[in-house]
Amino acid sequence: MPMLSKASILAVKDFTYKDIEIPEWGGSVRVRGLSAAERDKFEMEAGVNNDLVNMRARFITTCIIDENGESLFSQKEATKIGEKNASVVNRIFDVVRDLSGMGDADLEAADVKSESQ
Repeated sequence: MPMLSKASILAVKDFTYKDIEIPEWGGSVRVRGLSAAERDKFEMEAGVNNDLVNMRARFITTCIIDENGESLFSQKEATKIGEKNASVVNRIFDVVRDLSGMGDADLEAADVKSESQ
């Protein structure tokens, strides 16, 4: 493999995404994994501040994207996502968690564990 330059590292689009069928909502949503900065912020807020209120909705709000990779929701709208069916939100949470490379140990460090695990 070739050695990467700073420019080549910064230019690469390295996010993966997944489309999830949500029959309860009548369609599918596209999600991506968290960026390193988003993950650090989530872990800090959930762990240090022990802020678990609406945690799953806050976690997935950033990662629900449109066909162009743009977020559909702002963090201010996380409360509205939190009012949706818990089973659906948790299903999306699990996929985003997987795309973000977060295992149970990572969530335990932040004092969070998926209910489906």
